[in-house]
Amino acid sequence: MGWTDEQLDAIRSEGNVIVSAAAGSGKTAVLTERVCRLISEENVRVEELLVLTFTRATAAEMKNRIRSRLVETAQSSGPERDRLYAAAAAVGQASISTIDAFCAGIVRRHAHTLSLSPAMRILDEGDLAEWRERALRDVFLRGSPDTELGLLYDRIGGTNSVRNAILRLNGFLDSLPDPDRWLETSLSRYASPEGRGSYMNAAAAAAGDRLRELTRALENERNRIDPCFEGVLARLDDELSACRGALLQKEYAPFREALLPLRSRFARLSFRNKGLKKEFDPDEAERIKAARNALKDGIDSLTEEFRHTPEEEYAAMDRSAQVLCALANVTTAFRAAFSELKRKNNAMDYPDLGRFSLKILEDERIAEEYRNRYRFIAVDEYQDTNRLNDAIITRFSRGNNLF
Repeated sequence: MGWTDEQLDAIRSEGNVIVSAAAGSGKTAVLTERVCRLISEENVRVEELLVLTFTRATAAEMKNRIRSRLVETAQSSGPERDRLYAAAAAVGQASISTIDAFCAGIVRRHAHTLSLSPAMRILDEGDLAEWRERALRDVFLRGSPDTELGLLYDRIGGTNSVRNAILRLNGFLDSLPDPDRWLETSLSRYASPEGRGSYMNAAAAAAGDRLRELTRALENERNRIDPCFEGVLARLDDELSACRGALLQKEYAPFREALLPLRSRFARLSFRNKGLKKEFDPDEAERIKAARNALKDGIDSLTEEFRHTPEEEYAAMDRSAQVLCALANVTTAFRAAFSELKRKNNAMDYPDLGRFSLKILEDERIAEEYRNRYRFIAVDEYQDTNRLNDAIITRFSRGNNLF
């Protein structure tokens, strides 16, 4: 197969590597070639490789690709032939699996460290749906109009709306290494003036990042303009200067104060320059218009987002805090009921496997065992990993062996 220069860099680069490319551009082929190169050229043993995927079908396909590529390489490798054939034969037992299957292996092997049964049952989707509904029924039956559940009915809607809100929050919490801490930290932003201020200033910082990106795009076009077009430059410099002034503000109130009048600074822009025979390049003019319009549209969007005064935002956050606390508490009750169902039936779901794996790997002796075992770790479709997956992998990586 012919490789591009970028693909060859990804195949041969040392240390941690992230490959970012469009779908169908050969990322999996690059991963396969990198694995085979490690085996054939750097004498990495198959059992020293960990390749994680998101579906069992992908894991099976990956094994077939690696096996076939090793056989192909062995056929033209002379003295290395027997070693590569042996490596190809060993691929079937290699640590090439889904992240969930890998975590299940950790939990089963080290279940005793957490007083878990190694014979636990992993729930399939059918059981998961049924057990979630049982846990939800338990939560709804305990609710009444004067409880937090009643508040959610009033603010969110009927049973289906509240149910969906609980399941969405639960699904997000399942993706985190420490969901309880995340809930506590997030709710604390609404519980005090300092927390609310921090939240609002974070919103201003995020808005500033968006404004900065759009401003830089117009600045780049402005810097290409011939100095003879003084009128165009003066107009753009005035607009860009106002944007830079807003970007200096790091807190909600001053940022809002600088943002609101920004749009009025954008007057009509003419590319005619009286007294000059040179005409403005039409293609360049279109690029400037596009960047300027994008900036104006961005300012319009941000102005709408920041239309409320700090006092109005504080009041809205106070109102939201009641609903968010209620949703957090009801979701916590659901998670407790669901966990109790699983405990009684010696069962786990995939998020349980991830959290228990991370807990097990907090034992440095166990983490070191996996760190020594795997010289190379590859994660297919890394963009689909969540924070829990990433925390697990990071816990036993060597700091320079991730692909």
